[in-house]
Amino acid sequence: MHFLPLLLAFTTFILWGTGDIFGTLSSRKIGAMTTTYWVSILGIFIFAPLAYFHKDELLNISFPIFISIILVGALDVIGNYAFNKASSLGKASLNGTLAGSFAAITTLLSVIFLHESLTKYQALAIILIFAGIIFATLKFSELKNSEFLHDKGIKWALVSMICWGIFFTLIKLLIIKVGWFWPIYIPFFLFPIYHLSTMNKVKTKIELRWSLLFIAILLSALMLRSGDMLYNISLSQSQSSLTAPIAGSYPILYSVLAFYVFKEKLSKQQIFGISCTLLGIIALSFFSV
Repeated sequence: MHFLPLLLAFTTFILWGTGDIFGTLSSRKIGAMTTTYWVSILGIFIFAPLAYFHKDELLNISFPIFISIILVGALDVIGNYAFNKASSLGKASLNGTLAGSFAAITTLLSVIFLHESLTKYQALAIILIFAGIIFATLKFSELKNSEFLHDKGIKWALVSMICWGIFFTLIKLLIIKVGWFWPIYIPFFLFPIYHLSTMNKVKTKIELRWSLLFIAILLSALMLRSGDMLYNISLSQSQSSLTAPIAGSYPILYSVLAFYVFKEKLSKQQIFGISCTLLGIIALSFFSV
């Protein structure tokens, strides 16, 4: 077993867990749409120099592969927007844990479609994760009513979890074809193009000065997109079912930071559900090594 993919996955854990805090701060200030737009724009410029060193890999991108990158990348973009939306509407520690549970979906899909192995302990950890999600999200006393979810952001967090789970499974196939850089860099352009082409109301004229808001957006873009890059490198050298649980355990860090930064109150059932989910993520990461 190679040590480098594990180190990269752990570094991604730190970058994603910390970067999402800054993204949440920004989303609550200027909204999910504007935050996603600016994080995408800054990501394009920050990592543009790397494109020069990967220009030869463009020769491997045929038209069908390019379309595949767009379609698969759209899942990541939707996941990012949905997470920012969940963060702006609801409790950060709850929705961050739910969205970060994508590792369980990625592990399952990697076993089914990429024929990677799954141990019984990993399977039990995945069951624990989904059990925790149920406890964290549902009000059992209100299941007969329309208001059976604990938090307004839960629906968006679940969308993010599903999109990321599928994305981080399929991107492995693209990395094998064209390398780790372009499958993650090209999708950076999708969200800005979408908004500029549809003329949606997005605050594209934010003053880019050294305010606390700009610093939060910049740090979010730098950390999250760096995490994406490092995660793709780890995928290029290891199995998805190995690296996804390690990188995907970032909700542990995010939840701890969110508790101190946002000082949110949670019900006992939510705390129990989040604890089960985080325990499952830890177990999945441990049994994947």
